[in-house]
Amino acid sequence: MRGIEGMPQQYPFRIGGRIKHTMEVQSRIVSDIQADEATLSALVGQSQGAAGALQGIQSTNQLLALQSRQLGSTQALLSANARAQSTEAMRRAEVEEAARAEWQRFRGSGVSYTSAPVQVFGGAAP
Repeated sequence: MRGIEGMPQQYPFRIGGRIKHTMEVQSRIVSDIQADEATLSALVGQSQGAAGALQGIQSTNQLLALQSRQLGSTQALLSANARAQSTEAMRRAEVEEAARAEWQRFRGSGVSYTSAPVQVFGGAAP
């Protein structure tokens, strides 16, 4: 089913949903930043104060786990953003195609207006 501009009607919902998802991912990552900073500070403190090799290795593993989680969040953000951009590009292409089709309909076959004699009020043609 096509909308007024010739675009499928589901596109606005798809675009809105993808943009909303991207914003939600961004919001989650931003809200995690403060917690990650606190966790990072605690882990660095534990790592620096480690009494033995095992504690040092455990602290390093925790730091690596935090970094992995942050990389996963970044990957999720990049993926969501790429989906939103590709959906917007599809929408833009559909709008351009609809505009081209509308222009072609407006332009018609290319035959311009030609005058023809007519009779007005039953009189002779001029």
